[in-house]
Amino acid sequence: MFHAELAYTNVQQEIAQLESKKGERNSALLKSKKELNDDETALQTFIANDEKERKTKSDVKKKAQKMLQNKEDALKARESEI
Repeated sequence: MFHAELAYTNVQQEIAQLESKKGERNSALLKSKKELNDDETALQTFIANDEKERKTKSDVKKKAQKMLQNKEDALKARESEI
């Protein structure tokens, strides 16, 4: 009888340990899921900001090129008057 009680106690302890591990695993999975969602949000924000920055730089470059072209055209017009 003593062996049966000892075996039963061991089984109960193993079940408790497995339940504990299951809870820890579920907790870790939820934490991982949250971190992945946070990373996705951060990546999307970074991409959006990068697109805005590239567009702004492109617009500034185009504006500078247009101003340069206008100055060159004005200079050519003055040279043709001379």
